[in-house]
Amino acid sequence: MEPIVNNYIAEATKKIIFKFKKDYISLLVETEKAYVYCEKYYDDICVTSSLSIEIFKEQNHKSLNFNQFRMVIANQFYGEYFDELHLTNFLKKNRIYYHRWHQIGGVFNTSSQRNI
Repeated sequence: MEPIVNNYIAEATKKIIFKFKKDYISLLVETEKAYVYCEKYYDDICVTSSLSIEIFKEQNHKSLNFNQFRMVIANQFYGEYFDELHLTNFLKKNRIYYHRWHQIGGVFNTSSQRNI
């Protein structure tokens, strides 16, 4: 699923890098249809795990903008770590439609939360 993250980056109208190290990168991109939080962990030059959370701009009874979402993401960093569980719980609680991809060791896990 590596190409998905690259497509988000290629389609981005805005990009913000939150953290960048030799073995980790996290960033937020805005595309025409969504805001996407992406992170990747590396061992040498190989991706060992990746996470993408796509939050769709079209929401039922909600309006989201890039700066609001940037602040929501920025508040999920605790020291060196991003709290994915806190973010997804926040999105579910606020009935914000998103799609999540998580890959570890070549195994993909995907989930969605739709507005009710």
